[in-house]
Amino acid sequence: GAVVDAEGGVIKSICEDSEFSYVFTLKHSLDMDVKGISVCFSELPEEFTASKITPSYGNYTKSDNKLTWTIDNLSKNTPITFTITGKVLFDVNKIIKEKSLGVTGTVCKIGADVKNEPVATATVKVYQKPSAATIDMEAEVEQCNVGTFTVTAQSYDVGTGEWVFVDPAAAAAAGVVINNADQLTATVVGVPTNSSVQVKWSVSNGECATSYSETVTLTNKDCSDIDLDGAVVDAEGGVIKSICED
Repeated sequence: GAVVDAEGGVIKSICEDSEFSYVFTLKHSLDMDVKGISVCFSELPEEFTASKITPSYGNYTKSDNKLTWTIDNLSKNTPITFTITGKVLFDVNKIIKEKSLGVTGTVCKIGADVKNEPVATATVKVYQKPSAATIDMEAEVEQCNVGTFTVTAQSYDVGTGEWVFVDPAAAAAAGVVINNADQLTATVVGVPTNSSVQVKWSVSNGECATSYSETVTLTNKDCSDIDLDGAVVDAEGGVIKSICED
């Protein structure tokens, strides 16, 4: 009648190198206390670092197998919990992106009787930290009377890339949009004359913090008149002159 429950088998999502915790709850439905229950856990995945399993109460004996506990007395009215805490860290030389890692808990013995059921598994879905977001262009670009700009980012291995506005509300109010924002090379369209817009390249992956590039400033200048020391150069209204050769 004993039950091991791993928080309903809920999948936790974390970024690598973040702390996590599982709670396995052991309880029973008998009208009496139960003595000599052994609780077993599967081997912790090798990616788990600085991990430990901590029972909540009672006299218990940890066996030679570090993942097995024998509880001297389990009260019906006071379930015991086993909290698994630690971190997950991937090999820096491998591209993982995301991986699901599980820990299984079960009642393996009651007294001298071997028990293998029921079994509960808690799973953590771990995301690798995204690649650094970097641009492949100048951080400041100026154009004359042209409101469309091309922006380019460097390739990356882990995560999902996207061009974003530094001030999305201001860009929307000005009617500026980014075409193909999820591509390394995108176009920023609709920058009004005599104004600027700022964008960044971002790389995100699951629960991890998003990586952002430096800010790119795009300026559309009004160059209809070229001012040389205050003098305006004009081609006489663009009139074509008629002359004789020589």
